[in-house]
Amino acid sequence: MSLLTEVTVRSLKYDGKQRTVFDPSLAGFGVRVNQTSKTFILVSGKNRQRTTIGRYGIITLAQARTKAKEILAEVVAAPRIYRRPRPAKEF
Repeated sequence: MSLLTEVTVRSLKYDGKQRTVFDPSLAGFGVRVNQTSKTFILVSGKNRQRTTIGRYGIITLAQARTKAKEILAEVVAAPRIYRRPRPAKEF
């Protein structure tokens, strides 16, 4: 898979079913192609949580990549407050 560029994103076509094309240069970042739009997404975390960044045409690839890096930085820097505590083991 090659690096996502403006040209490759523009040339992506809907082929009958929704698909996601990931960018190998930024982990979890990709563009989801469906019948009506192309949407930039970021998949991150242990549970593979998907975050929508924005639609192609409204934001550029460069803006989406910058936003994805900001989101990834927040995820890494955030304390583990989102983790559910494990129940205590009873013996």
